[in-house]
Amino acid sequence: MSVTGKAELRDRFNTQFDSLTATSKILGDSLKGTARRVNHKIDKHQWSGDVYDLDGISSAFSRDENAADVAAALADVVDPGNFGDLMVSSMQGDYLACMERAFRSRNASRVRRTIHAAARRAGHGHESGILQRGVKGYLEAILRFAKDIGQ
Repeated sequence: MSVTGKAELRDRFNTQFDSLTATSKILGDSLKGTARRVNHKIDKHQWSGDVYDLDGISSAFSRDENAADVAAALADVVDPGNFGDLMVSSMQGDYLACMERAFRSRNASRVRRTIHAAARRAGHGHESGILQRGVKGYLEAILRFAKDIGQ
């Protein structure tokens, strides 16, 4: 059984990352007074650019190719992908998802941002929320596991 790579850096990821890098350079220079401040412009891909088209925004940050890479790496039992395929594809998808959430947040109305913030803070403040049960619970589980195996 041979193991070959199925994943690659995908166009959506490359395009959005290159755009973010270029904008970050200009914003850094603007803070030094050597460039004019600009707003980050994403590559719209198949999206119209209308910030009120909430469903359409997703196409600019499409993770379909990454999902297909993961599926291809897992589907072929004769020539499966490798661990790197899963890591690279998942990480690209995670970054695109973060970029989409940031874009949506930047372009949301004050009311929408307030409602989301209230829900997020309620979750963060809950004793079974992401901070206590999620992050802290995860770290505690790692410590228990490490003690159990004597590492």
